[in-house]
Amino acid sequence: MRFLRLDLLAFGPFTKASLDFSAPGLHLIYGPNEAGKTTARRALRTALFGFRTKPVEFDFVHDKSALRVGLLIEDGKGTRSAFIRRRGNKNDLLDADGQTPLENDPISTLLAGVGLVGETRETHFERAFAIGEAELRLGGQEILAGKGDLSELLFMTAAGLPQLRAVERELTSAAEALFLPSGKKPPINDAILRWKTLQGAAQQKSLPPAEFVQHTEALRQATANRDRIEATLTELRRRQAKLERIRHAVHPAGRLREHEAELAGVADAPLLPEGFSENRRRIEAERQLVTVRLSGLDAEAEQIESRLAELQVPDDLLAAAQEIERLYKRLGSYEQTLADTPKRLAELAQFEADAKARLREVRPDLELGDAESLRLTRQEREAVYELAGRRRELLAARKTVDELRRKLLHEASAATDELDRLGPEPSAERLEAVYRSSERHGDPDPALAEAQAEAGRLLRQVIIASSGLSPWEGEVEDLARLPVPAASTFDRFETDFNGIAQETARLTERKAEAERALQSAEQALARLERDGDVPTEESLRAARERRDEIWSDVRSALDAPPSPSERDDRLSIRFEDASKAADDAADRLRREASRTQQLLNDSEERERQSEALEKIASAESDLRNRREALISEWNACWPFLPKGPRTPREMREWTVRWDALLRLSEQRQAANERAADFARRREAFRSEVVKAITETTEATVDEGESTARLVERVQRLLADRNDDAERRRRLRLTIDRAQREIAETASAAASERAELEEIERVWSARMNSLGLKAETSAKTAESFLSATGEMFALLDKAAALRDRLKQMDLHREDFATELRETVSRLATDLARQRAEAAAAQLNARLVEAQMLRDRRKALIDRQEETAAERSKLQRRASEIDVELTALCRDADCDDPAELPAIEERSSRRRFLEGRISETREELRRQTGGRAVEEFLCEIDGTDVDSIGPELHRIENEIALLDAERQTETTNIGRHEHALSTMQGDSAAADTLEEAEAVLATLAADVERYARLRLAARLLRDGRERYRQKTGNEVLDRASRLFSRLTCGAFSGLKVDFGDNDEPTLLGVRTGTGEAVPAWGMSDGTADQLYLALRLAGLHAWLDKHEPMPFVVDDLLIHFDDRRASAALTALAELSKRTQVLFFTHHEHLRRLAEEAVPCELLHVHDLLAVGGFDATNGRSSTATLIADDSSKSSRSTSSLF
Repeated sequence: MRFLRLDLLAFGPFTKASLDFSAPGLHLIYGPNEAGKTTARRALRTALFGFRTKPVEFDFVHDKSALRVGLLIEDGKGTRSAFIRRRGNKNDLLDADGQTPLENDPISTLLAGVGLVGETRETHFERAFAIGEAELRLGGQEILAGKGDLSELLFMTAAGLPQLRAVERELTSAAEALFLPSGKKPPINDAILRWKTLQGAAQQKSLPPAEFVQHTEALRQATANRDRIEATLTELRRRQAKLERIRHAVHPAGRLREHEAELAGVADAPLLPEGFSENRRRIEAERQLVTVRLSGLDAEAEQIESRLAELQVPDDLLAAAQEIERLYKRLGSYEQTLADTPKRLAELAQFEADAKARLREVRPDLELGDAESLRLTRQEREAVYELAGRRRELLAARKTVDELRRKLLHEASAATDELDRLGPEPSAERLEAVYRSSERHGDPDPALAEAQAEAGRLLRQVIIASSGLSPWEGEVEDLARLPVPAASTFDRFETDFNGIAQETARLTERKAEAERALQSAEQALARLERDGDVPTEESLRAARERRDEIWSDVRSALDAPPSPSERDDRLSIRFEDASKAADDAADRLRREASRTQQLLNDSEERERQSEALEKIASAESDLRNRREALISEWNACWPFLPKGPRTPREMREWTVRWDALLRLSEQRQAANERAADFARRREAFRSEVVKAITETTEATVDEGESTARLVERVQRLLADRNDDAERRRRLRLTIDRAQREIAETASAAASERAELEEIERVWSARMNSLGLKAETSAKTAESFLSATGEMFALLDKAAALRDRLKQMDLHREDFATELRETVSRLATDLARQRAEAAAAQLNARLVEAQMLRDRRKALIDRQEETAAERSKLQRRASEIDVELTALCRDADCDDPAELPAIEERSSRRRFLEGRISETREELRRQTGGRAVEEFLCEIDGTDVDSIGPELHRIENEIALLDAERQTETTNIGRHEHALSTMQGDSAAADTLEEAEAVLATLAADVERYARLRLAARLLRDGRERYRQKTGNEVLDRASRLFSRLTCGAFSGLKVDFGDNDEPTLLGVRTGTGEAVPAWGMSDGTADQLYLALRLAGLHAWLDKHEPMPFVVDDLLIHFDDRRASAALTALAELSKRTQVLFFTHHEHLRRLAEEAVPCELLHVHDLLAVGGFDATNGRSSTATLIADDSSKSSRSTSSLF
């Protein structure tokens, strides 16, 4: 499958925009941040799989109901499909017209049969055919975290599951959370233990009723003992708590008395405010600093007065400062004019000599003073130059026209001769008709081959499908005549068979219940027999009958005494024994009435279940007879199956396959007819082609030559005819052009001759005015003008230089005059010195005067500052005295020197009052709710030394009573448990019911545990099978890719075996050959190893499947430029086998791709050019993408209409 075009009709910032992916190769979709790169990628996902139920909003430009995205795709056979997705719950897939709903989703067809069980198409596509920076980083981290297990690496990269190890760990953890062989806390272990406990408890919950009175009396006595012990314990703990409070309060009470006694000594001290001492020390320190600073300022003021008296400043020089500075600035130009005057006089003489030399070259008959007669204006000089140029052009043009006329006459003659040689133009109508027919209908050979292949494919499907119609055996042609039963027949028999099966199941269930009930009754009877014989009415009646028989013998003996030899001496003993046995039987029957009743119930239940089993056996026999009759009737419906049919459900499926085979047979017949029709059309077309070739040329046609080769021959013949016609056309054009140009050159030559004559007349007049001959050449005239121009330029420079010398003389005289006046007024001692020396010394004296003035001003400023600071400090000293007086008033003293001692006593008073308050609060927590003073009195009245022994005695007594109470509580629990087991027969049943509930929970957990263990085992086995199946092939390709992606830092990969003989993947360093384990690589190298394995797995998949587009999203942002270029090259090579779309918002990756990837493989799409949001100006554009036909480069880009 390939994406040919993505239509962003109304999606995000895009409106009626398209991305053209039809060209093979690597497509790089680029857009800076907010340009729509992520939107374009999600649009592709939406086009493939529809809008999400809770989508990311893309309606900030378009309404939600107007959102549309389209896609044009092509499958491996070249069939194209275009469709549009809209946002909606149903009918969201539309035809290319945007209106007609599509019933079949082409994406579902193309992705059918691939992916994991239970995996959606979208999840499979994103896992197998897409990769992003997150997956790459996760894969690299998994490689670093693992041990280089080869099976694991190959499987996770091929499946696109970088979190494979995490999945396996989750499966193992989930299973171990349910069960551990040696554990107790997991649910399964706990449930097994609880079930065993409940089973044991159920067997113990049937104690003899004879112990009831004993347990009741013991329970009453144990409860009374426990209540008495608890009352004693309460009193002891109350006494213990009181003593503990007194013991903890002894030391705080002592501290309280000590602090109160000390406080009495400082109670008269004033409570000074917080921070009083710090404030006093700060004020005293500041007063000392102020005193020291005032002394320093007085000394500094005296020094400033002395220095001011010593300074003498010349104010007259300062008043003329501007005048002196101006003269000093002019001094430089004055000195420069003195130095430049000799040079300028030499230059003037040289200019005049050069001008005379130029004049002698052109007019030796004139003097330099007469040279002005030769000066021309700018317009006059340009007119002479223009006249000379035009005269030269016309002379050259006359020669060129003659040569061109001769050349055109030769070309026209040669073209006429060649046209006569070619003769009349042949006709190509039949060849064109045949070629148009081939273009309209195409090559029939592929269509015929495809039709024949389709017929063969359908024949193979028919053969395969017919083998699936077991137990039927016959010819496919006989299928349509088989008497297959109607659907109602299937329904009737399936209903009957299901009814019999349900009755059988019910009987089986009833039989199992009856057998269980019979077994239960027999077990109950056996238990009663094991507990001793059960008294019954029959045993009581037999005992009484035995007693009555002996009583008859006794009465007989009393009525008629026997002879001594016949007298039975033990008759009275036997009667007593029989009477006692009858009485005992009666007593037991009353005492064990429940066991007797249980025996009767169990015996009746055994008889009842035995009768039920006999009835069930009879019903099962009737069902077997009915089923055999139904099977015979069902077999009669299928006379064409000698081996008999299968079940109605299976035969219903057989009917579906039979119907599908009928349709397949019909399709095969239609395919055979299409193949025959294509064969007839091919033969008709070949005969037309052969006829056209043989009529046009003398060549022969081979019978075995393909139709495509014949069409190529027709195409070549047409090309030859077209070439011949084009040649004739060009020859005619050559003749017409030559004749037309010959006439044009003749007309142009005539006008140029007239213009040349006029120019020659004007030229003669101009040369005469300059003193030159009329036949002077243009070159000579130009040399004359050049020489006179140089002469006049020299004369102009000489005149300008003379004016400059006059200005220099005036400047020197003006400077000297002004300097003399200033010196005579301010420094008469400099009058006899040279001008330049006098100006320099006068300026130096001005600078010195300015320095003295500045020094005086600085001293005066400092004097004022000192006075202001001294005044400020004096005011601060007065304020400090006021503050100290206030402090003394707060401390109730007159002298500030007394303040430290008062502060010490105030601080001690505040400390003691705080500690007393804290101690009283501590004692209040120990009083048990009473007043502190009362508690203190109680402490005073207690012997402190006796508290410890008393508490030790109470603790021992409490420990003994606690042990007795625990014993009585255990006895109470034991007696209550024994009595609860005697409350009825339901306790054991309740316990068994609870055990069954635990067993049901255990069954669910065991099933989930088995599923988890099986899933982990399947994952490991699948991983190993994949390695054994494709390991060598994928590893070889991954080794080459890894070497390229690391730019040769690693030469490849190799496999080694670890401690457990498990294959492990290692990287081989280039040069040293060092084997580096996967977990020992850097983060970036691990990422590149994952990418190499991922691409190698994709190549292996492409070897056996139809290509699928590979979508890459900003994969290389953590690669350096060299390795990123290598990765882009690897993706470009992959694009030769399948389409690759690379989304990025990094400009440097775009540049790297343009440098590393061949231009015929790289196609760059700029999203800003197709309607993305431009973050630089905050707006989105609307555009449609087309191919850039104006570009001559083979590199494909995206452009606008």
